[in-house]
Amino acid sequence: MTSKRVAYLDFYRYLTVSFAIMSHAIIAHHVTARVPQDIAIYIKALTRTATPSLIVLFGMMIEIVYVKKWRNDQRSTLGTISYRIILCYLAFFGLAAAEFLTGDVGFKRLMSSAMLIAPNTNGNIFKLYIFLLALIPPIIFIRTRFGGIGLILCAVIAFTAHHFLIRPWAPSRLLLITLAGW
Repeated sequence: MTSKRVAYLDFYRYLTVSFAIMSHAIIAHHVTARVPQDIAIYIKALTRTATPSLIVLFGMMIEIVYVKKWRNDQRSTLGTISYRIILCYLAFFGLAAAEFLTGDVGFKRLMSSAMLIAPNTNGNIFKLYIFLLALIPPIIFIRTRFGGIGLILCAVIAFTAHHFLIRPWAPSRLLLITLAGW
């Protein structure tokens, strides 16, 4: 029986998770403060690639796994995504409950975490995945209906809306700097 897993994606996931764990350990133990600055720069450059790599991997998984599954059975795909959202929520809330039970946070903070308002020390990645997973159905709908151009248009609209609606006080030169990469 052959596996449906994509080996290079599993290896990529292994590397990104390893770099994320290393990054957390390096930060917790203040490693970069104990090594020469020129070496610390390389350590940070390597380990800080974990988060953007996980986002890229997430996008690849949408395209490789969920789009194909969506085309075959939308209801099953929504069920799978919902199940994963519930698992991420339970993990996030479980970590918040552990903080509460150990006395690190109060009941108000626990309830705020339960409503996904407050962060918790070790579980924010689960909260991020809750929201990212919830975005999968609209992303797939746009992708299958309008192609890559639809996704690019949505990204441009979101970026523009953020810049002009959420940050109206930002000088317009910042938009040019962001777009030009200066």
